[in-house]
Amino acid sequence: MAALAIIYRFISEPNAFRTTANESFILQEIPRMKPFFDTIEKVPLTREQSEAVVTDEDATRVLAAAGSGKTSVIVAKAAYLVTKRLRRPNEILMLAYGKAAAKEMSERVKNRSGHEITAWTFHRLGNTIIREVEGRGPPLASYAEDEKLLFALIKDLASNLVASDAVFAHTMKIWFAEFFAPYKSLFDFGSYSEYLVYVRTTELRTLQGELVKSFEECEIANFLFLNGVAYEYEREYEHDTSSSLRRSYTPDFWLSDYGIYIEHFGVRKVRDRDGRVRRGPNGKELLEPPAYFDRTRYLNDMSDKIELHANMGTVLRHPLIFEQGRAAF
Repeated sequence: MAALAIIYRFISEPNAFRTTANESFILQEIPRMKPFFDTIEKVPLTREQSEAVVTDEDATRVLAAAGSGKTSVIVAKAAYLVTKRLRRPNEILMLAYGKAAAKEMSERVKNRSGHEITAWTFHRLGNTIIREVEGRGPPLASYAEDEKLLFALIKDLASNLVASDAVFAHTMKIWFAEFFAPYKSLFDFGSYSEYLVYVRTTELRTLQGELVKSFEECEIANFLFLNGVAYEYEREYEHDTSSSLRRSYTPDFWLSDYGIYIEHFGVRKVRDRDGRVRRGPNGKELLEPPAYFDRTRYLNDMSDKIELHANMGTVLRHPLIFEQGRAAF
């Protein structure tokens, strides 16, 4: 009777059985293939990357930020399929946008697994299909070999879509406001000099055109710009604070229409090992800058700025870097 009950449930709820079976397989396969996942790339694959590799569906979509390891997933997936004899090398199609990326993918699979799997560019694949079907290669468009013409075409297409499609226009605004570069905060670096190199090479420039000193400042500026809030970046403070020992004070942002200053402080909440926020004797949450800063000096400078605004009667708002990594008011 128990066997019949199982068969009946399978017939009545096949999708549920399928989901359970897949979840069970993934739970067992990832630890079983751990040596493979630890060595297929220079850095061992994460749990999420390993799950993307062993998931066997008609289509698997991987959403991840730039530089987070999507190519590693593709390389590992191709090598995994051949290693497990689920597919032969000539049954796998790896695609990349550029020749360099395609070559790198092929080399990484070869060097790490020993399997010969050739990655193609989208252009090469399309061109090959047309040649096989029509017996001759198609003529190339003028912008295919001219980067300036290609850029002009893409710009024109994007402009037309922004003007005609409200959803696309909103998506473009969010993209340029928040995803203009891989997010990194002060806490992601071992020294301040390393962080400065990142800032210089990334060129953190706002939608209004300013070159700013941190990713969070850029996000704040872009948020203000997209919401129609007029601001000035590092405008000299309305009260004279300069002396022979220090230059004039320039808060990060001045909201001219509201008479509000915004300062972004590179600190985060101090937490215990169990994740609880630590508090000082006065009950206030404890904050900390990156380890390579002089903590006392940084926090004193932060307090001095807050006190200055209070004494001068000017309004200050100060977003903080929280554990999720982004600036928030």
